[in-house]
Amino acid sequence: CEMTALRVTLCVVLYAGAALALDFYTYGPAYDSQLPPQNDISSSEIPLAVPIKFFGETYNSIFVNSNGLLSFLTEIPMFFSIQFPLNYPIIAPLYANVDTSGHGHIYYRETQDPDLLKRFNHRVQHFYPNLQAPFTAKSLFIASWLEVGYFPSGTDKVNTFQAVIGSDGSESFVELLYRPGGVQWVQGRGSSDRLPDARAQAGFVAEDGRLYTLRGSGTDQIQNLDRWSNTDEPGVWLFRVGNTGSSGNVEPPQADNGESENLIDDSSCQTGAMSCHSKAQCIDQDEGYCCVCQAGYYGNGRTCLQDQIPLRVNGKVSVSLNGVTEQEVDVQAYIVTADGRCYTALSRVPPAAGTDAQLISSTADIIGWLFAKSINNAPNGYMLTGGVLNHTAFLTFNNGQHRTTVEQRFLGLDVFDQLRMEGRIFGTVPQVPHGSKLSLP
Repeated sequence: CEMTALRVTLCVVLYAGAALALDFYTYGPAYDSQLPPQNDISSSEIPLAVPIKFFGETYNSIFVNSNGLLSFLTEIPMFFSIQFPLNYPIIAPLYANVDTSGHGHIYYRETQDPDLLKRFNHRVQHFYPNLQAPFTAKSLFIASWLEVGYFPSGTDKVNTFQAVIGSDGSESFVELLYRPGGVQWVQGRGSSDRLPDARAQAGFVAEDGRLYTLRGSGTDQIQNLDRWSNTDEPGVWLFRVGNTGSSGNVEPPQADNGESENLIDDSSCQTGAMSCHSKAQCIDQDEGYCCVCQAGYYGNGRTCLQDQIPLRVNGKVSVSLNGVTEQEVDVQAYIVTADGRCYTALSRVPPAAGTDAQLISSTADIIGWLFAKSINNAPNGYMLTGGVLNHTAFLTFNNGQHRTTVEQRFLGLDVFDQLRMEGRIFGTVPQVPHGSKLSLP
């Protein structure tokens, strides 16, 4: 029979902001210091007139790094193609493999300009009306990335964004601004032909590893940061980052309805198309709209993968089997999507449970369902879910004498288009003699 992939659609009614004019805080050579136009570079350590409070820690200096982030404690000139969090405290308006040797400028300064302070304080006081005392910044640190290209020396697409940190010495807020059309590229070409650069990421990382990311971070949709918002203006994002406590996190503004994003209601492709993947088409419906992956791709419209390209699944599970416990067992799967084959392995299984664990190998069937070869236009699991789902399986042996529970949580694609998962396996199974091999139907 002829096997063809059914294009499954995602039909949604979302919220979107119109692309309006956006005023950056003043910047340029008349005001600022500037990083040299080259790849992978950082400023020297910049002493601060007013310390910045960040995740409860106080920092008296800061570094500006060309790849779209501000860092404390150390400079980070190199681009690390990994998923957040990095191992250092950072503010990342748009972390990607920037290269300004061909195009773009990076400016920065600390300022106590009264007009700029007034603008910043007004916005904070408007969106955080319930603070114990009105916030009044004494100093602003402003970093601007203007029309920066991508590695290596890319100039056909450029990104423009700005980060502003306001501090009074004991509390801090961050405003992130993205010009309309300001996120034109989300991946550099990388230095390896085998693995592409990580997609652009935006967010905050604490010294102890706490993480907060903006909507769309690490995905194709991050290019919509200029049209989304958590304030009343598209492309403008505001966060409280200072006194978070020892276990708290960054705080976005809270609207009256409890939502952290104030966006304009929309039910058509005119602005709603931003929720679709770049390889999907937006189609208006009588109610809402649908995202449909283009020919040569498959998915649910919000995520689309190229046909015939192998895929990896990576994750960790905790295992407690027959009284033997291991908290972090690596799960790795390799899917040959061209013909629907799937190879799954558990690494670092405790030797005492390794032979017995053969009895739970059927739990990898869910990965097979996700990427099964379509027959008679039937959608596979990824076309239905986009790789975001929870799955629980109960295994019984010997008429119920042994029972094992397998919980799996699939988290969608990471910054490399690899599927992430986590889970746990617990219970008992019949003991299998060491060295035995099992054949399962």
